[in-house]
Amino acid sequence: MSLVWVTGAAGFVGRALVQALLGDPQGPTVLASDVELQQLPWQAHPRVRPLPGGLAERDPALGWRVNGQASLDLLHELAACGHAPRVVFASTVAVYGALPADRAVDEDQPCAPTLSYGAHKWMTEIALADLCRRGALRGLSLRLPGIVARPAAAGGHGSAFMSELLRHLAGGDGVCTCPVSPQAACWWMSLPCCVANLRHALALDDTALPPSRVVQLPVLHATVQRLVDAAARPQARVQHAPDAWVESTFGRLPPLHTPRARALGFVDDGDAGTLIRRALS
Repeated sequence: MSLVWVTGAAGFVGRALVQALLGDPQGPTVLASDVELQQLPWQAHPRVRPLPGGLAERDPALGWRVNGQASLDLLHELAACGHAPRVVFASTVAVYGALPADRAVDEDQPCAPTLSYGAHKWMTEIALADLCRRGALRGLSLRLPGIVARPAAAGGHGSAFMSELLRHLAGGDGVCTCPVSPQAACWWMSLPCCVANLRHALALDDTALPPSRVVQLPVLHATVQRLVDAAARPQARVQHAPDAWVESTFGRLPPLHTPRARALGFVDDGDAGTLIRRALS
């Protein structure tokens, strides 16, 4: 593989993926597209080809143009290359919308997004699968859970509390105010685990993929209290001030069973202690 194009290369996951690809001496040349690439330490690397990109969503119309229409246009442009390039699309668990908190879900969970972001990602999944069916692309969509730990003030919207909590448990002083209850159950994945799964997807045999070309990544399903206990830092005090929307959207997730993804070689972090160590490494 001589060239890998990483869109969103200045983002939290994107920049880590580029760094991992460049860390392999026999790795590919990386076409890195995003805004603010000049702020990244690897922008002058001889195997990096920077390509300016567009802004993230700021309003519904712009959100559609960036996360919806631009994604679809990109897929069709790649399909027009004529040699069926490999595409790994970073989708999201937001495609599911509201999930039942009283029972486990699996890889056949229907999609019913309640956010435009999730709807746009689902549309792109369908378009990618159709182009793969026609032989124009070789690709798959990976549905990512909450990836931690994002740097302070790095965004993450309502799920930002997950990263803030981990940073506090690692060495924060004072009191961390968490917008969910101790029993809030979330889907967690460390950044190194996410990058490893993305790189695994690049080399996966197409014949092993389902017709949908969608893989729901395994997740670590754990409560906030389980993470607090695993950190074993009683001095890292946490108080809870649950926000109804944050709790219902990000803190009431059921267990997730992903035997098909695991059979394909995708993994989660295993346990809370490993998640914390990897997320803060």
